[in-house]
Amino acid sequence: MANLEELTALEDHVTIDGTVYTLRPTDATDHALIEREVKKGRVDPIAVARQLTEGLPAEERKEILSRAYDDAMRARNVTADELEQWTATLPGALFCFWLSIRKAHPEIDYDRSCKLVAKFGEDCVRAAMPTLLGMPTEDPLTPTQETPAGNT
Repeated sequence: MANLEELTALEDHVTIDGTVYTLRPTDATDHALIEREVKKGRVDPIAVARQLTEGLPAEERKEILSRAYDDAMRARNVTADELEQWTATLPGALFCFWLSIRKAHPEIDYDRSCKLVAKFGEDCVRAAMPTLLGMPTEDPLTPTQETPAGNT
């Protein structure tokens, strides 16, 4: 059985340029922000339908726009698959890293967190994703993981 820290994914630490940073799991508020970012990347079915129906007869246009509206209304919630796909992208990983690091380091803004990721390494951030999202892991990051040589 996993210990309590693994089950709750309390925190992790990374060392970048000699400074130890604490990464804490995201919470419900952060998940709402993540969902907002995922939704920003969605294609607007109504806008697409408007473009594609230009010049069509009014009845056909009305039917297609009605379906597009229905699609837009059904797509209100972010699915687990969408969330997983987005957090696997570089923008998703950067956003989650920032949400995680700002909890213990509120002075770090999004741009600075991106610079830290550039020094720390994108692969290391992707490996930390379960911690960043508050999910238990079987193979957590080591307590301090140094920046790869030459990235100072």
